[in-house]
Amino acid sequence: MEKQRSYEADVGNFLIIYILGKMDSYIAEITKVNPLEVKVEETGSYSCLKTGLVQAKETEMFQRDLRKKTHRFLEEVKRNDQEVFCGLTRLGCKDGKLRKVLLPSAE
Repeated sequence: MEKQRSYEADVGNFLIIYILGKMDSYIAEITKVNPLEVKVEETGSYSCLKTGLVQAKETEMFQRDLRKKTHRFLEEVKRNDQEVFCGLTRLGCKDGKLRKVLLPSAE
């Protein structure tokens, strides 16, 4: 019996993943569903990943933030002294290279 996911996992959705052999979390975009392929950056070694561990709770929180335009996931990351990285142009990375994701500044 397959456990029901608490997050969406279609092409174009974002996941929070661990990359095997790395200590940090990454925001990944699903590029293919079966078998699962994701990208964390537009080009380079993280532009077509076939392995990685999806962080279900964090993914659910991040997807909810995107829908509601909130920042609870990033607030949790900061509160726990963790880091999350992303290089996706859809999420505002201009050059497509991995960058540490920070909370938006209050204006």
